[in-house]
Amino acid sequence: MIHGALPPPSLPSFVPTQRAMPSAESRAVRTELLEQVAGTVRRGQSVLLVGAPGVGTTFLARTAVTQALAADGSRDAFVVQGSPAPGEVSLAPRGALAGVDLAGASDQAAREIADALATRGASGEPAPVVRVEDLHLLDQPTAALLGSLARRRAIVLVSTARPSTARLSPWRELWKDGCVERVDVQPFDRTELADFLGQELGGPVSADLAMRAWQLTRGAVYLVHELVAHEVASGRMTRSAGAWQWIGSARPGPRLLDITHGSMDRLDRTTRRLLEVAALAGTVGLDALDELGLGEPVAGLLLDGILELVPESETAGGSRMVPTVRWTAPLAAAAVRELIPWAQRQSHFTALGRTSHDPEQAGEGLIQWVTWSLECGSPVSVDRLRTAAEVSEYRGDHESTVRLTSAGLDLAAPHTDPLTRVRLLRSRSSGYAFQGVADLARLDLEAALLELASASVDDAEWAEYRVDLARRIANLELVSADSVDAAVAAIDAADADLAGREQAPAVVAERKALAAERLVMLGYGGRFPEHLGAATEMLLDGPSGDVDRYPLVTPVMLGLGQAGEFEVARSIDARYSRIVDAAAREYPWARAELLGWRLLQCVWAGDLASARVLLAQIQAAASGLQRMDRCLDHLAEGMVAAADGRWSVARSELRVANSRAPLRDDGSLTGLTLAYEALACAAVGDAAAARDLIDRLRRTPMRRARSMQGEIRLVLLDTAAWSHADDLEQLAMTTASWAAGRGMRRIEAEALHRAIRARSQRGALAGAGGAADAALTDRALVRLRELTTAIGSIRARAVLDHAEALASGDDALAQAHGAALGTVGLWLPTMSQRVDLTRREREIAALAAAGLSSKVIAERLFLSVRTVDSHLARVFAKLGLHSRAELAQHLH
Repeated sequence: MIHGALPPPSLPSFVPTQRAMPSAESRAVRTELLEQVAGTVRRGQSVLLVGAPGVGTTFLARTAVTQALAADGSRDAFVVQGSPAPGEVSLAPRGALAGVDLAGASDQAAREIADALATRGASGEPAPVVRVEDLHLLDQPTAALLGSLARRRAIVLVSTARPSTARLSPWRELWKDGCVERVDVQPFDRTELADFLGQELGGPVSADLAMRAWQLTRGAVYLVHELVAHEVASGRMTRSAGAWQWIGSARPGPRLLDITHGSMDRLDRTTRRLLEVAALAGTVGLDALDELGLGEPVAGLLLDGILELVPESETAGGSRMVPTVRWTAPLAAAAVRELIPWAQRQSHFTALGRTSHDPEQAGEGLIQWVTWSLECGSPVSVDRLRTAAEVSEYRGDHESTVRLTSAGLDLAAPHTDPLTRVRLLRSRSSGYAFQGVADLARLDLEAALLELASASVDDAEWAEYRVDLARRIANLELVSADSVDAAVAAIDAADADLAGREQAPAVVAERKALAAERLVMLGYGGRFPEHLGAATEMLLDGPSGDVDRYPLVTPVMLGLGQAGEFEVARSIDARYSRIVDAAAREYPWARAELLGWRLLQCVWAGDLASARVLLAQIQAAASGLQRMDRCLDHLAEGMVAAADGRWSVARSELRVANSRAPLRDDGSLTGLTLAYEALACAAVGDAAAARDLIDRLRRTPMRRARSMQGEIRLVLLDTAAWSHADDLEQLAMTTASWAAGRGMRRIEAEALHRAIRARSQRGALAGAGGAADAALTDRALVRLRELTTAIGSIRARAVLDHAEALASGDDALAQAHGAALGTVGLWLPTMSQRVDLTRREREIAALAAAGLSSKVIAERLFLSVRTVDSHLARVFAKLGLHSRAELAQHLH
């Protein structure tokens, strides 16, 4: 009897292996893989599709068979289990294959069946196709029968199997002997998943959305599809300003719960209990599973990708080095948890509590264990709740942070240690702040200050908590209230409190920490004269990097990059990059910030090769990077694209970055991303969109983006240049003057270059504009030379070369140096008059004018060489030109 075939109509089917999915699911199958399988079936060769649950093997098999049958309509086709595809017939438990009854077939019957099918083949009839879904559900006699028929080539077997099944007889022998072609189907990697999400949702998606989807599903396409469908329907996944964003936590939808219910019902009791315990506990050691009598299925579940070993880096370490397992896809685990009845939850909890299970062995396990304990009404100590809340705070799970701290505060008795309440309140305030509920965050911090005032602790411990609360209040004022003054005042208030206890050495040390934090606030607030010198000195003080001073690094690196002090920046990088892992234990976003400011430094210095390497590192580490601002990935991609002259790509990436702000503004990069998107819009000729973005920038609170106001002013200046503003020279000189007053030498140098170029465009250089203009130009060049010497970057030298060539009046030299600017990431407006070119034509014309070949342009813009040449031909026709040399002369 064939187990797993369609049940009688009176019984419910919880695992429909063919689903009525939207057409978008067809994109889940890699085209080349589908063609490979369909071609194999057409040749009459059997195929074994091997993959973890949810990776799309069933859909791939079904589609491949459908395509093969469409090409060869003479074949019979059958399906074992699931619903038949077009052209297939379902084999019921007592069905027949080509007129031969399968019921209770013995070895002798298998030979007779094969002989009967061979007789059909001898008469010219092709072997029938038999598609089998989930080989692990077949009973042994049926498996042996189908294996024998496939070996004799009496049938074309197209089957799906989990890895643990593919290694068993008869399937292992079939693919090893070449009777069956084995095709391993892998989950989506992060890049494939991001592409699939864009197709599934019908538009660009944020890197944060793609990253979270991958973390929850690990690339299992079925889980991704169900996740997207449910989150879109719930409104948590939504389109904002043309791009898809995801705000809030995911929950399993009803369809996924139905599928999971059926899948769990098919399991044996031991495996089901094991998966339920793992889902409830989050992480569980193999020793505890053995004590529960659940250890046997673990190896198969690991092989099938349902469970995974927890990396040592995520465990607490210590004396217990027992391997720990968890569900591979957290979304699947969440679905299982929701389906477990309360009584069963309590039974599992009691049983696991009697083992050597250590919930604090891994952070995720502690969070889940505490949650499970609360659900079961089991007492949980306030200290364990606090620890779990702090773990969730570190991991960026803000909803869990609020939930666990609230439970801890509810349980805390009046006589509870005030410091415990302080730690709970400060963690909850962080959760509220990251969810955008600033008022509640502020109330918690005020309550924490009152609790601290009533605590009976020594001066050292009190000072440590007072400084930490001051830091949190200051950040809240800077980000939520957009007030640098209020942030600094919060630090000063704490310093005044500490001054009264300065006799204790520990208090003296904490006052130094407050001084550093004050500089952090001034740096993020853009108070460069007050911040940069003192903060730089503090970072370079001493023999090596200091973790306590690490928060100073990012605002200092941003300030040094705008000041053009790249050598000093490299010294700080050398000191603090070596301690980034240690810093990440206190500041989870340390590594993301390091990669971010390194990339900015490279772009600003004109080192595009290193910038591209850093961009690749950011993209490769996407799922492992915790970010203060979720727009980092898109800003990095957009800046590198703009530096490469790929304005369309830059605009697309920056638009996605800016689409998050209306839903939830993380408060760090919005000012910069808006400015860069405006520049990209102006560069592709969309002046109206550029104006709208500038208006939006003026209405947007700057928050931490004040630390990059010099770069923002320079980007807006270039946006004005691309928009052919009439007052460009005045804007450039105003920007240069502003930068000079704040020590922003790189910004000043670039602004002076734009002023000289603006004078050149109005014919005021080389004496043509009179003595006054000549004197202004001479002074600007003298200052530009001084700045270039101080900056020393390749971009600064390229900018000076171009300015001097413009001032010399040598058009050919100016054209050559203007084209060279593209190699250091500076692309200037390509025409002073309005010409009817499309956005793509403008982009390609600018790259061609900079001396790039059609092949290089094609590679940079992901086009064919023929497409590039076609665009260039239209550009030549519209401009009345005949060569690239004429194009370069016309545009520059």
